[in-house]
Order: sequence, then C-alpha cells, then structure tokens
Amino acid sequence: MPEDLEFRVRRALDHVKPYLHVDGGSVELVRIDFEHGVVEVCLVGACRTCSLSSMTLRAGIERAVLHEAPEIRRIEAVSRPEIEKLFELK
Repeated sequence: MPEDLEFRVRRALDHVKPYLHVDGGSVELVRIDFEHGVVEVCLVGACRTCSLSSMTLRAGIERAVLHEAPEIRRIEAVSRPEIEKLFELK
C-alpha cells in the first residue's frame, strides 16, 4: 500500500533528522518510485556540502529507511534547489 510505505519512509527520516540537525543539516523526502523501490531524498543545510554526506546517506539514512521499509531497494540523493532554499530560510 503506497500510503503505508510513504508513512514508514517519512518515519525513518524523522528518526535520523535530529542527528543531522546537530551538525546544521537535514534530509527531505523528494519522492518514492514505488515501481522500482527507490527513495529520492534531498540533503539540505550542512549535509548538502559535507564531504561525508555519502557516508551519512548510506550508513545512516539508508539504514534507517531499509529498517522501516525493507521493500525499498535503494536511496538516492538528488539536488532540489527549491527544497534547499526553503531549508536555508528556516
């Protein structure tokens, strides 16, 4: 059920956000490709330019999402200037 999957993905992202906020960053859900099991997220704030962002994506964000939604195959970071700008304004 797509609504349930989106809820679980958002819950996983909500669990990792406090850790990202400590370093001045965050992650936002962009979309879920239900057919291919791919979650697209946008890293914002300090996470966007951090040299360790790929490690954060794999070891933190992806692990949390796969724990909540094991049917997801992978997580991809995408750039979305409109989302990045909103985070900067907060």
